[in-house]
Amino acid sequence: AREREREIRLGAEDYADDILSTLEVNLQKFLQAVQRGRDRLQGRDREPSEIS
Repeated sequence: AREREREIRLGAEDYADDILSTLEVNLQKFLQAVQRGRDRLQGRDREPSEIS
Protein backbone atom coordinates (compact mmCIF):
# COMPACT_ATOMS: atom_id res chain seq x y z
CA ALA A 1 0.00 0.00 0.00
CA ARG A 2 2.82 2.41 0.84
CA GLU A 3 4.55 1.68 -2.45
CA ARG A 4 1.34 2.45 -4.36
CA GLU A 5 0.93 5.66 -2.36
CA ARG A 6 4.51 6.64 -3.24
CA GLU A 7 3.93 5.92 -6.94
CA ILE A 8 0.78 8.05 -6.97
CA ARG A 9 2.51 10.92 -5.16
CA LEU A 10 5.50 10.84 -7.51
CA GLY A 11 3.21 10.71 -10.53
CA ALA A 12 1.24 13.68 -9.24
CA GLU A 13 4.46 15.61 -8.62
CA ASP A 14 5.69 14.86 -12.15
CA TYR A 15 2.35 15.98 -13.58
CA ALA A 16 2.40 19.20 -11.55
CA ASP A 17 5.98 19.90 -12.65
CA ASP A 18 5.01 19.42 -16.31
CA ILE A 19 2.08 21.82 -15.93
CA LEU A 20 4.26 24.42 -14.19
CA SER A 21 6.93 24.06 -16.86
CA THR A 22 4.40 24.68 -19.62
CA LEU A 23 3.01 27.65 -17.70
CA GLU A 24 6.51 29.08 -17.30
CA VAL A 25 7.22 28.82 -21.03
CA ASN A 26 3.89 30.47 -21.89
CA LEU A 27 4.44 33.27 -19.38
CA GLN A 28 7.87 33.96 -20.87
CA LYS A 29 6.30 34.21 -24.33
CA PHE A 30 3.57 36.52 -23.03
CA LEU A 31 6.12 38.75 -21.32
CA GLN A 32 8.17 38.95 -24.51
CA ALA A 33 5.04 39.95 -26.45
CA VAL A 34 4.21 42.61 -23.86
CA GLN A 35 7.75 43.97 -24.04
CA ARG A 36 7.64 44.11 -27.85
CA GLY A 37 4.36 46.00 -27.66
CA ARG A 38 5.75 48.47 -25.15
CA ASP A 39 8.87 48.94 -27.26
CA ARG A 40 6.71 49.70 -30.30
CA LEU A 41 4.66 52.20 -28.35
CA GLN A 42 7.78 53.93 -27.09
CA GLY A 43 9.09 54.15 -30.64
CA ARG A 44 5.85 55.76 -31.83
CA ASP A 45 5.81 58.24 -28.98
CA ARG A 46 9.18 59.74 -29.92
CA GLU A 47 9.27 63.18 -31.45
CA PRO A 48 10.50 63.23 -35.07
CA SER A 49 13.63 65.12 -33.95
CA GLU A 50 14.51 62.26 -31.58
CA ILE A 51 14.50 59.63 -34.32
CA SER A 52 17.87 59.32 -36.01
